[in-house]
This record gives sequence, C-alpha cells and structure tokens, in this order.
Amino acid sequence: MSKKAVIILAAAVVLLFGGIAAVALGVFVSPSDADPLQTEGEPDGLVLYSVGNGTVSAVEITASDGERFSLVLSGGVWSCPEKPFVELDKEKLSDLLSVFSSVNAERVVTENADDLSEFGFDEPSCTVSVTDAADRRVTFVAGMKNPVLGSYYFMLQGESKVYLVSSDIVERLSPSLSELAAYSALPMFDYSEVTDLCIKNSGGMLDFALWSEPNEKSYTDAYKWFTSDGETALSEDAVRALVSDIMEIYIDSVADASPEDISIYGFDGDEVYINVNYTSGGDAGCLSLRLGDMTEDGSMCYAMTDGSESVFLIEADLVDFADVIRLEDFVSRDVCLIKLGEVESVSIYCGGADFKLEVEREYVTQGGSGEPVLVGTSYTVDGKKIAKEKVEAFFTALNELSCDGYADSREGERVAELTFVRNTDRFTEMTLSLYSYDTSFCRASLDGNDGMLVNRKAVESLIAAIGALAE
Repeated sequence: MSKKAVIILAAAVVLLFGGIAAVALGVFVSPSDADPLQTEGEPDGLVLYSVGNGTVSAVEITASDGERFSLVLSGGVWSCPEKPFVELDKEKLSDLLSVFSSVNAERVVTENADDLSEFGFDEPSCTVSVTDAADRRVTFVAGMKNPVLGSYYFMLQGESKVYLVSSDIVERLSPSLSELAAYSALPMFDYSEVTDLCIKNSGGMLDFALWSEPNEKSYTDAYKWFTSDGETALSEDAVRALVSDIMEIYIDSVADASPEDISIYGFDGDEVYINVNYTSGGDAGCLSLRLGDMTEDGSMCYAMTDGSESVFLIEADLVDFADVIRLEDFVSRDVCLIKLGEVESVSIYCGGADFKLEVEREYVTQGGSGEPVLVGTSYTVDGKKIAKEKVEAFFTALNELSCDGYADSREGERVAELTFVRNTDRFTEMTLSLYSYDTSFCRASLDGNDGMLVNRKAVESLIAAIGALAE
C-alpha cells in the first residue's frame, strides 16, 4: 500500500475508532513519523495569507486539468491577458478576490514533509499565485483532498510545512475561466413585438413572418402569420405557443469561455438555429441562438449566441422542442374560412340536387358623405326567402370544418360542392368540394388545396345545414 493511501486510511481509522486505537494498531505512518492529522504546536485557524481589500493586482490559476490563465488589474479594470475577449463577471471576481483577505489553515499536518507526493502535491488540485499592489507574489499549492475530513492538503510554495485547508477556500481559490466569465442574458420580448422568426432543425427550415398588410396570396384576412413566402397560412395559436416556448429559454452558465474547437460541443453546421426578430419601443431587436449537443447526462444543452465566442449551458428541457417541431405543426387546420358578410351567392350541389343561395343587401345613402349604409339583408334559395338563422347555421357548420390530416389518394364520390361568389377584392370566386374517403373522413378541396381530411361527422353536420336551406 502506498504512503498516500495509508494517510487516507489513517484519517478514517482515527474518526471511526479513536486516536488511541489507531496508534495501538500501528496504522499511522508518515514520512516524519508524525500523525498527519494532528497539529504540531500551531493553533487552529492559522492565517496563512492576508491582504487588504483592493490591494490584489494579479492572480494566476492553474487547475488540475491543465487549464492555466491569469487575471490582471490595469486601469481599474480586470482582464484575462490570455483570453482578452472574455468579459469577467464582477460579482464572481469579487468573490475570488475576497478569499485572499484571509486564507486560513485548519491545522498543520507536518512541519517538514519529506515526500510531497504523499499529500498529492505531485499532481496538485490547483496552483494559485497572487500578487499584491507592492508586487509581492505568493503561490499556494493544493494537493489531494482528504476523503474523510473533506479538506485539502495545502502548502505555500517554497516552504516545507503542510496544512489542512477547508475545501470551501480551495474551491473558491480555483474557479475555471468559464466560471468567472460574464454573459449577457438573452433578450426579452413579448409575442406582440415579434415580426418574424426562423428555426432550422433536422427537419428543415421553418421561416415564419407576420403580415402587417393583407396577404395577396391568401383568400382571407383572418390569418396574420404565414410562411415567409406567403404561401401557407399558419395557426396563430401555434405560433404564439412557439414564441412562448422561446421566451422561456435562459442561459444557465458558461460551459467554455474560450473554446478552441466548438465542434466538440456539436457546433459543426448541423446544429439547431433559433432566430427571432422583434420591435420593442420602436427599436429592432434580435434573438439569435445556436443549439449544439447535449451534455453527457442529458440535463443540459450547449448553446452559443450571436456575437459571442463562448459556449453556454441551457437546461435541456427548455430547448428540446426546437429539433422536433415541423411545419405541419403550425399550418392552419381551417378548411374554409369564408364569412357570410363577404358572400353574394353560393351555388350548391348536394345529394344529387343543385340550388343557389343568394344574399340581397339593401343600402341607403346618408349624410353628406354619400357613403352607402347597410340597412337590411335578406336571403333566398332559388328565389324563395329563407330565415337568417338557417343561413347562419350553414356558415357556422362550414367554418367548423377542420383538417385532421391529408389523404393518400384522390379517389371517392363527390358528396357536395359549394361555389362562393364574394364581394372581396381578391379570390372573388371559390369552390369547396367534398368527397367520400373512408368511414372516418371525407376529403376536401378548396380552390386546388386538395387532399384535406375532414371528420365525417363534421361533414354530415354541414350537409344537414345545407338540407335545411333547401327545405
């Protein structure tokens, strides 16, 4: 058994059986034949180093993994010369500097260590050098951590005395550069401020835009969100939910403040991109986020923001939606949003019969403007007046048709066909055709948008409303 292992075992035996039993068993062994867990005349709480607040001018840290960096105060500003682009977090830096005001040892292990490797100094946990305003430099070396006491073996470089120092002090003395790095919070915005957004994931590109003016490619002004080419209408509820998910994302911490190779974090060109443009208070803003791989335990996702070279960590649960969403999740499910107020007539085929619903509106001119004012509306089917309630029930059933999927075939008998003449400035005539498909669905086609599957019961409700018009 190595002497290092014997020291660790000695600590366990002392705590478990007491110092007398340990000595009787001959457990304690150290190069100086002294109990490495007992003091040698020094009082507890020995101050190893103390410097006044604001008098540290430089710190150099070397971690056990080989990371080495320095922090230098110049002109009242702290920076890292090796990585000058890394902004330091003032609060975290202040915590590091405050440790130097009083570096205390819990006890002296030995006055003169013959073999420093017994205490882990051959593979230090960290080495920290501090320089004060008078250019006096002191270097601390932390060896291994005592697994029983939880403290570290500790030395001042150039001396032979070994101390025990609390793990809190050692860990605060040796943060990584990433732990000291500052980062800006992701920009905040509201759904009402978003103008467009784009997400690139393994399924392709989702590129959505808010239409502030009527979209000439859409037959209705009921839609505000479209794919950026204006071809596909989107569900506002679905877009709102997506923006809400994006607004929940926040940076947890810095994973690597100065990565040499970002591909090891999954940034190799196939990562997920999230880009949101918004206008707040008249000023344009943008959230630009790249999502790389997950951490080994799957709890975090590596992320990068536009304009930053650092790799951050974001909770995986906050971004797992980004790679699984697809365009079909956002496409509007409405089959036909033609409204009664824009219709002049409807030519109807249903149940082997043809008939025509016509809307007659009466206007009068009032005041000096000469603008016509609607004063009455009546409805007829093949010249016969019908109740307003029947017409409204027909349009309600029509607007409740919802696309539940898409048909694999275009076969099926025509069930009904409706041709609308509208008083709009575009799409003045539109035709909705309904076909049988299977026991659960009918197939719908609206002006060439074919293959929409509609619940058969909803179609039956529409047909019943059509039948009521012809009664």
